[in-house]
Amino acid sequence: MKLMQHIIISFAFLTILSCSAKKQDYQYSSNFRHEIGKKAIDPFFPISFSQEGINHFLQNIYNRSDYGTEFLPNNFTHMLQFLQHGITTQQGASYAQSVFKLFSNKLKSAAYVNAYVFADALTPLAKLLKHYFSTPPQRSVKKIKTAVNDVLYSTFLSQFDFFKKDPKKFFSSLSSEILTSLNHELAGSRKEIVKEQLRQTIVRFFELCVSKLVWCPDESENIWPSVKITSEKLAHMVKEKIIADIDHLDDLFWSITHRFCFFVDLTSSDLPLPFFQNIKQELVNKKPLLCKLEEQEKMVTSKADCLMQAMLSGEAKARAQEYGIVTN
Repeated sequence: MKLMQHIIISFAFLTILSCSAKKQDYQYSSNFRHEIGKKAIDPFFPISFSQEGINHFLQNIYNRSDYGTEFLPNNFTHMLQFLQHGITTQQGASYAQSVFKLFSNKLKSAAYVNAYVFADALTPLAKLLKHYFSTPPQRSVKKIKTAVNDVLYSTFLSQFDFFKKDPKKFFSSLSSEILTSLNHELAGSRKEIVKEQLRQTIVRFFELCVSKLVWCPDESENIWPSVKITSEKLAHMVKEKIIADIDHLDDLFWSITHRFCFFVDLTSSDLPLPFFQNIKQELVNKKPLLCKLEEQEKMVTSKADCLMQAMLSGEAKARAQEYGIVTN
């Protein structure tokens, strides 16, 4: 096996992958197209959501070794179809959690995630997921107290003789009636637990994707806008209550920052000088949303400083390449 096959994350490898992640042709995966005429193994053919259709998708498409390494990093269509099916059939949060688990485990085999595809997928994801986090009106403590009081009053009034005869059985029966009257609140608590589990699963999925993002040096004008759009769409998840903890958003912002800086470090000699200059100017004059969250500690290097250092270092490498001081 060639050395390049073992060095998965290298300069040459990332450049090849990122250039396959171009904005205009991200929907296609070359190794699948030679069999595209057969619907049985065509990954672009819509899933049939019958038991037979789902089994067919899992066995003939999902289980393919190149599905996780080539198709899924460039196309989240199937995941979105499963989530839409959950909404259509009124499935609960546990169903959505199982969908994220299914595709997260497959995506772990990928060496990269197309940054443009991920950014595009965040919009429909937000629309589909907010369904699970819309909070229904909760009964107030006063109303709960009134409900319990009503049960107590009516039961004592109608079964006072029973109470005097057998207090133990009476209170056992009374407890059951109270629990029945509060069943809505108890069910709501269980739903909240499942909802929080789904939220944590979603955040882990986002972290997985962000840690693998790749852009294309050949389309340098799209790279920084893609970074900003991704951070803005993740911030929108907070507004929709899909991400509830601002610290989780901050963690995602740090992951984007480090991934982008890593990418720039590996591809700087392939990027034009205006790329670095424009980002430096923006970091100085207008802080992007990615850098606006307050850092955890004042003594820790900020995201803006990390990005600026990456731009300075990358620009130096690009200039050295341009002036022939270093060559590929």
